[in-house]
Amino acid sequence: MLKLIEYPSLYVILKLPIGSQIPSAVYSSLFYSISNSDSELSLIFDQKLLDSSNDRTYSSEDWKLLKLFGNFDFYETGVLLKLIEPLAESNIGIMAVSTFDTDYLLIQSKNFKLAKSKIIKNYKIILFT
Repeated sequence: MLKLIEYPSLYVILKLPIGSQIPSAVYSSLFYSISNSDSELSLIFDQKLLDSSNDRTYSSEDWKLLKLFGNFDFYETGVLLKLIEPLAESNIGIMAVSTFDTDYLLIQSKNFKLAKSKIIKNYKIILFT
C-alpha cells in the first residue's frame, strides 16, 4: 500500500507577474514551489508566511498538502493517476506538483475530508511530524 504524508499547515498558491521579486519568507516554508513560465510566476508556500505586502490579486488560499511517500522512477506510470482518479470522479479539484523524486498533491481544505475518504482505499495517510 502506498503512503501519503499529510503536511500540517495550510498552503497558498500565488500568481505574480513575470519578473516579480520572490518574497524571502517563501524560502522558510517546509515545502515551497516556484514555477516560472513565459506568462507567470507561481508560488506555493505555507500560508502563515503570507503577509500584507504580498500581492494577492491572483491567489488561492487554504490548500492542504499531501506528499507521495517514496521515490518514484521516471518510467513508473500511473502512480499519480491512481491517486487523483477517485478525486476527479468526486469532482474534487487538485493541483499537482512533481519533483525529481516524488509528487505532491494540493487539495482545498474544504474538500480535504471528502478527498481523504476517497483515497484511503489505496493509500495510507500519515501525519507529518
